[in-house]
Amino acid sequence: MRQTLALVVAAIYGLLTQPVVATAYYVSGSGNDNNSGLAINAAWRTIPRVNSQKLLPGDQVFFEGGMSLSGSIIALPPESGSATQPVIFSSYGRNRATIRPANHDDGFYAENCGGLIVSNLNFAGGGRTVSTGRGIEFFNNVATSTIGFIRVDHVDVGGFGKVGVEFRGSGTTTRICDARVTYANVHDIGLVGIQTSARGINVHSNIYIGFCTVSNVAGVSTASSHTGDGILIAQTDNALVEYCVAVSNCWNGNGAVGIWTFASTKVTIQFCESYGNGTIGPDDGDGFDLDGGSTDCVMQYNYSHDNAGAGFGVFQFSWAPHYTNNIVRYNISQNDGRKNSYGAITIWNDNNGGGINNVEIYNNTLFVTPAIRGTPSGINIFGTCELTNVNIRNNCIITTHGLPLVKSTLGSLNGINFQGNNYWSSGGAFSIQCNNTTNYTSLVTWRAAGMEKIGATNVGYNLDPQLVNPGGDGTLGDATRLPELLPTLTAYQTKPSSPLREAGLDLKALFILNIGTQDFYGNKVPNGLPDIGTYDGRSEQIQTQQILPAGH
Repeated sequence: MRQTLALVVAAIYGLLTQPVVATAYYVSGSGNDNNSGLAINAAWRTIPRVNSQKLLPGDQVFFEGGMSLSGSIIALPPESGSATQPVIFSSYGRNRATIRPANHDDGFYAENCGGLIVSNLNFAGGGRTVSTGRGIEFFNNVATSTIGFIRVDHVDVGGFGKVGVEFRGSGTTTRICDARVTYANVHDIGLVGIQTSARGINVHSNIYIGFCTVSNVAGVSTASSHTGDGILIAQTDNALVEYCVAVSNCWNGNGAVGIWTFASTKVTIQFCESYGNGTIGPDDGDGFDLDGGSTDCVMQYNYSHDNAGAGFGVFQFSWAPHYTNNIVRYNISQNDGRKNSYGAITIWNDNNGGGINNVEIYNNTLFVTPAIRGTPSGINIFGTCELTNVNIRNNCIITTHGLPLVKSTLGSLNGINFQGNNYWSSGGAFSIQCNNTTNYTSLVTWRAAGMEKIGATNVGYNLDPQLVNPGGDGTLGDATRLPELLPTLTAYQTKPSSPLREAGLDLKALFILNIGTQDFYGNKVPNGLPDIGTYDGRSEQIQTQQILPAGH
């Protein structure tokens, strides 16, 4: 039985590329710490007995499913494994075991150890206002060192005062590489749901967060910095966050975001839903954000709705690293900016931040209705100037009841280009507000201000986009089903008669942009004229024609 179970786990994680010499240990509520632990009928009973065992590469520890154990699982050197012989902590039986640490401890703590897998376990803290620990923490505090091959899979983490799952380095060269969190349900946390952290920029590398749900990360009302974040990738080079849901976070904090990154390079956030995130203060509560020091990052194919702050933030804070070459494309924002007058897309540069440079924002669809607390807008730009080559193109911007399509508090829009967008004020007057003094009441006057022109050619539209049902998309809420549900978010598809079809600028030809391969709905992006907004109906029609039988 012991050998069979060990082989099954090894097969699941792709470890049978070479013979593995490993020992499997068992922990059971009916066990005894004086036992060998080498079989279910000779199982240990407690977590302290596990911690006292020196685990070798390839060793596995299985906790009895359905059992609740007090204590914190601790891995310390030399208890490191490798990609081919990891040290595994998991459950056996039909259900998961639950680990319940003391209120000042982490549920799982690994210090300077790599080659670890934590799977099929629940970690239950004493409550976010009681616990001072983290759910799962991998910590590196050895300078100029790297720990790698870390897997966290199919876990439930809740009730911790600090962080749900964290990859943490103590300095600028304490690196964590090749770490993955998949199918994690993280909830009822104090500060952050899932995060990478270190000091400096691009410390960690090759991080993957997928198919996770983060909810009810409350935040701390008395904290001086942002608390209540859902998923935060910081100080990381090359990360991917996809098919995740962040919901109902930061209802007791200020300045947090559902899913975001800062001081990082080559981070992609895609196919995620972020909604119902709040703030008790004047800042944020955003759905998604590429923040200070982001470089070569992409937000694409995401659905943001009903957040207090921006749907999608492009932010640069004071003294942050250089901010450049970022992309925001093929996203949908529905009724964001519910508090503090943020826009569906919000651009903010703080003093001494070095400016926001080389940002491409295109083919997004934004829909905003009035909010009880504040005046939202389609696109909001505030802070200081220092904006260079920020391009806003081929977006479909819809507001209702006279809300501003674009709002800027800057004295000048130098460095920003609006080109090829469609502006539609449903049930209200056309309004673009700049510098708190000027209100452009038509596309003609907006062009006269230098916008929606390429050279001497007028571009952009003020037309009814003829969407299927703007404002009508609901909540997905299930990260594991998100790929299958994306095609059913039909509210922001255009009708066949829409004037936005094939009306967009050819960004590839005009500006030498790599515009990706598909729209929000998975339709192939054409090489010719694209549609405006997140939906490319022409591609869909072409694909449909291609699959029709001959003679049709």
